[in-house]
Amino acid sequence: MCAYDGTLFRIRFHDTDHSGRVYFANYINWIDDDITEFLRTKGITFPDIQKTLVNSEIVEGTFVIGEFSCRIHAPSKFDDVVKVRSRVAEVRRKVLRFESEVLDANTGQKLASGSITYIWVKGESSAPIPEQILKCLN
Repeated sequence: MCAYDGTLFRIRFHDTDHSGRVYFANYINWIDDDITEFLRTKGITFPDIQKTLVNSEIVEGTFVIGEFSCRIHAPSKFDDVVKVRSRVAEVRRKVLRFESEVLDANTGQKLASGSITYIWVKGESSAPIPEQILKCLN
């Protein structure tokens, strides 16, 4: 496992809209990607649709997005570098919610903030988050 300090993204042309600013949905994509990297540093990876690896142990089930939100504080544009940092904000029996910030990697200015709520599912139904995952998050 490695230390987590956020994830850097360089804004590409296809990340922008006709105004030259980042298209709003990309902030959520970056936040989701950063959370995946955060979990990787905790030993949690997703090699299959319905399987999760927790420190090399296979656990049946996975997380799916149940809700997301994002607020844009300042514009960002093509070729800027942004840093996304996420943290666990809430853990419930079947739910894990993260809060994230998107920052200008050079100045530290907050560009956006958001949250994603994940629900643990096994098959087609929600289920309690496995204890192995909860231990990794502490």
